[in-house]
Amino acid sequence: MKKKFISLLAIFLVLFLWGESNYLTECAEYRDLDGGIKGGIETKAGFDSLNVSFVGNWPFGDSYAVTNDTTRDVCFLGSGGGVYILDVSDSSNPVKVSEGIHTRGYVYGLYYDNTTERLYIAAEQGGLEIWDVSNLTNPLKLGYYFTPGSARGVYVLGSYAYVADYDYGVQIYRNLLSSGLNEKEIKEIEVKSGNYFIKNDVSKIELYFGASKESELKLSIYDKTGRKVKDLYKGKIGKGYSKLTINKRDYATGEYFIRGKMGETEVNIKILILK
Repeated sequence: MKKKFISLLAIFLVLFLWGESNYLTECAEYRDLDGGIKGGIETKAGFDSLNVSFVGNWPFGDSYAVTNDTTRDVCFLGSGGGVYILDVSDSSNPVKVSEGIHTRGYVYGLYYDNTTERLYIAAEQGGLEIWDVSNLTNPLKLGYYFTPGSARGVYVLGSYAYVADYDYGVQIYRNLLSSGLNEKEIKEIEVKSGNYFIKNDVSKIELYFGASKESELKLSIYDKTGRKVKDLYKGKIGKGYSKLTINKRDYATGEYFIRGKMGETEVNIKILILK
């Protein structure tokens, strides 16, 4: 009986080790010791898995944050990686107005500024995002900042935004959306992570791009049909903030998209030009 048990155990170990060895060999064909892809790139149906970009998503899920606009009788409900805008004028029958706010991380905190009609979003790994919600059916992303930790809460007072950033404690950021930056400040402000924000004036739109190191910037503007209207910029930007100005008189009234890349960061900004 003992010999039979030992024989069965030996067979089991051989099969187990063969399977484990086969698994490790199979993985080794695709990955090196640092986890990178080994060898050439294998494509299937013309798809290159090492050359992809984020183009959009339907991110809704669990809810962790809610805030409201009592003047317009709407509430903003964080849901997964997005925000629902709901008409709550009839509290027994909320009606969805928009699901146009998509973030790059889970929504853990919301702050609504009633005077500017801007929504500040603590979006976990997506950092701090700022949205213009003056048009409830067509919210516009004004800017973002990647915080060093995981943004879980946000409060705005005056010119500063206070972010509860998980194990990095509280992060305090100067709110530049109202004032923009003058040429002296552009050179002096230290940028710790790639970000951008938009300042919208009557006659022009100013885009500020923050780079933590010298980076390549390539931007074009498209109309809502996807047709390229104009190349805006192609070249290097230095460490710190760089400003790009769009004169509204050069464009017809309507909705446009600014798309491109800043270093490794995808840029996809929706703007609205009204005259």
